[in-house]
Amino acid sequence: MATDAADSTSEGRGILATGGFTGDGTVTTVNLGFVPKRVELINVTDRISQLWVKGMAATTTLNTDAAGARTANTSSLIVERSPANGDSYRGFSIAAAAAISAKVYVWSAWA
Repeated sequence: MATDAADSTSEGRGILATGGFTGDGTVTTVNLGFVPKRVELINVTDRISQLWVKGMAATTTLNTDAAGARTANTSSLIVERSPANGDSYRGFSIAAAAAISAKVYVWSAWA
């Protein structure tokens, strides 16, 4: 599944883009037109979130479960994408394991 930024704003201090989708169990690519420094993905259905911030290991996200417990995940759930990394777009991808079928997701990305 591929999606473009649904909404974005710039106030001279950075760029914020937001969007949402229903998971279909496949990798989801989000073309922002910029390389994000922070991405948060929220599974609204199950109240679970994943957070990736530039500087973290490329494969790592910080996961927060519905009870508020935080754990590190090293399964490349959110991956920054850019031409510098050999990609054809600027944005991020969400692994199939984090885009579970029929679950509702919202995301935000900052540059």
